[in-house]
Amino acid sequence: GEVTATLTLADADEATDDVVLEAVEYGDERESVRSYISVDSGEYTVSITVGDGNYESTPIYSETLTLEPKDAQSLIVYENAEGIVDIMALSDDLSPTDMGAMRLTLLNAEAATSVSLVDLGQYSAIRTLCEDDACGSLLPHRVLIDDVPFAETTVIDLDEGTYNLAFVNEDNDVLRTLEGYEAERGVVETRVFVLEPGQLGGQATYRAAV
Repeated sequence: GEVTATLTLADADEATDDVVLEAVEYGDERESVRSYISVDSGEYTVSITVGDGNYESTPIYSETLTLEPKDAQSLIVYENAEGIVDIMALSDDLSPTDMGAMRLTLLNAEAATSVSLVDLGQYSAIRTLCEDDACGSLLPHRVLIDDVPFAETTVIDLDEGTYNLAFVNEDNDVLRTLEGYEAERGVVETRVFVLEPGQLGGQATYRAAV
């Protein structure tokens, strides 16, 4: 479902809170949302509130984090299997990628299905994949990330290049495609997969260069 969230960051040594991101909508593509926020190392309290404009409400998430130099954390707000807004904190790996590759993390935030990421090659119009060799050589595809359960992640280093990608469920149905996806060397990216009512699918992107 759609969620509006506000992120507050409080320095443990300060008496006031700083609203870092306000009124973040589902799938928000603003650069301020997609990018990391740089802070000094130390101890911080991270709080998130959700709702329809009432950002003074009780936080749904509040945790004290100790951030070391070069730490990288991503906070993902999503709706869990019980329909309750939940938070996932990811520790991002910003170490150098493989030569000529990007680092791609897939987070499955869709409770209804596990999800795989496949490279369709030139066959971007496919809506159902064939199992094993049932299609012969007519519809080749390559599984990049296989069967990610709900609320879990998988990380790969993907060679730079242009791909026709698809998110696929356990029945091999294509839920969403990313045609002409550009994998850029040295980029670290998180893709969050979730279905929306009446749509094939949705995704949000968080990127950083290393």
